[in-house]
Amino acid sequence: MKMRIYLTVFFAFVFSMMLLAQPEPHIGCHHFSKKDIPVPGFQLAPSGIVDTRSDSIDILNYKIDIDITVPSFLSANTVVSASALVDNIDEIVLDLLMLQVDSVFVDGVPTTFIYDDFKCSIALPEIMMTGDDFDVQVYYQGNPVRDPSNFGGLVFEQGYIYNLGIGIASNPHNFGRGWFPCFDNFMERSTYEYIVTHSSAYNAHCVGTEIDIINNGDGSITTTYAMDQPITTYQSSIAASNYVELWSEHEGMEGTIPVKLICKPGDSTAMKSSFGNLG
Repeated sequence: MKMRIYLTVFFAFVFSMMLLAQPEPHIGCHHFSKKDIPVPGFQLAPSGIVDTRSDSIDILNYKIDIDITVPSFLSANTVVSASALVDNIDEIVLDLLMLQVDSVFVDGVPTTFIYDDFKCSIALPEIMMTGDDFDVQVYYQGNPVRDPSNFGGLVFEQGYIYNLGIGIASNPHNFGRGWFPCFDNFMERSTYEYIVTHSSAYNAHCVGTEIDIINNGDGSITTTYAMDQPITTYQSSIAASNYVELWSEHEGMEGTIPVKLICKPGDSTAMKSSFGNLG
């Protein structure tokens, strides 16, 4: 499928939400806890403690392969591509909030890990020196939790699946950890790949460029996106519903830019009117 780069605008989606409410073998350690409702106290570190992981390891890319076909449940694996910034790196600690971690691989080799519902400490099979690149693949699943304020997290409700990358009541406020393992701070910026398997009744949208859409023939569709501009974890986004797409063009300084607006079918007229007021 020919790649098409366009601007995807999620404002209409957020606006409509405000109107409504306001594989490979898995081996290794297992840890499970049930998460049906928002819980208080998502504190990754005491107030005032600085996250220094980005001083020693650079996260280059996240490849998030996620299945959201089951209501209120995700099954995923994320490949975290990283590079050592200093010598003698023997582990990597990733944030992941209250999901079940099934197995972890480093450069395709199974490794040990310790997971406490907040952080996953992963042993590297070899000591990494400055400039060494490595891939960490984490298999995980479960019912994603929401920020205690109900603003933040991967949400399944009212015919929508979407994430809010900021947790109002959490520390730090980044909330990428609610659906993928990451360095969940405001400093780290990485590129992203998204492989989203969802109901064929829905279409899925992420930040970046739509790469491919495959009908799996079993009532599901797999949609692939790539974000080649480095962004933070809270800017990493996914949304799926029975959206309609409205296309237009913007004449920019460097040429014509295709613009795609997405919304629920019943909101298309109001969205056209609202965006028509933009200069």
